[in-house]
Amino acid sequence: MQILCPINKKNEIMPLVKLGAERFYTGASAKIMFDKETNDGGTIVNCRPWGHCNFNSLVELREAVDLIHKLKKKVYLAINSPSYSESEISQIMRFLQSFKDLDGLIVSDISLIIEIRKKFKGMMLIASTGAHILNGEAVKFYECLGVKNIVIPRHFTVKEIEQMVKSNPHTEFECFIKNEGCFFTQGLCFFSHDLFMPKGINCSCGHLNGFKVHSKLPDKNKKIEKWLRNFREIAFTQCGACAIYDLKKAGVKKIKIVGRGEPFQRKMDDFEFINDAVNKTHLSREKFMDFVRTNHERIYKQKCKNNCSYD
Repeated sequence: MQILCPINKKNEIMPLVKLGAERFYTGASAKIMFDKETNDGGTIVNCRPWGHCNFNSLVELREAVDLIHKLKKKVYLAINSPSYSESEISQIMRFLQSFKDLDGLIVSDISLIIEIRKKFKGMMLIASTGAHILNGEAVKFYECLGVKNIVIPRHFTVKEIEQMVKSNPHTEFECFIKNEGCFFTQGLCFFSHDLFMPKGINCSCGHLNGFKVHSKLPDKNKKIEKWLRNFREIAFTQCGACAIYDLKKAGVKKIKIVGRGEPFQRKMDDFEFINDAVNKTHLSREKFMDFVRTNHERIYKQKCKNNCSYD
């Protein structure tokens, strides 16, 4: 199985490569992709729009891509906001002229996909979870657009994933495996997040910063407050490592570690943990599970929280 590792700085590459990383993904901030007028309008360039999750320098991004290729590794760029204006798509196309050597793009907007396919025919396209692909017919639709890789929504079960993989043998499938467990499916996050925000709880979605909240629940609703206080803990600690054994048998070829904005040591620990698990899939299922839990305690210095994906 291939592991996609998050980066947002050039100096993260070599240490991760020494650990065994071969495939990276990243993002570019709006300030280096769009002109000042567009950027001032609050454009969201990808699903991790915050500065600390992206490259903020064209020079550093160019150097990072060159270094990864010099090391004979691969790098993918996320441009996966659900929608872009015509002007934004035009600016993305102009930006990509300087990065035609990227190994692939992670995308959601159908208009952008069509435009990329016209102008960069050989570019590999990966449909983000933001594309909200829920069944085999949707996979076939994206295949017609030239998309050869699908990121499966994180709420799917292993059985559902296996059925989708078997019914679409010409498409490669990818799953989130670490640090992503939002209660809401990515493709519908515009409708799900920021509907309420009790006082003192910060869990708003970056996509909706600056948008007016249409309704609020009263602060006295303690049940909602408790739910939201648990939101960040659950959403950003969920783990699918124990599912790697079953996902591999189901035909999943790629797994992705979420965390472009995480501290570098966390990225190192996450890659080591997931890579170790992938390398133990030859064991029996029971021994594999035991190894993953023991290794979690060794690397993170704490026991598994049983906050599992793909149950």
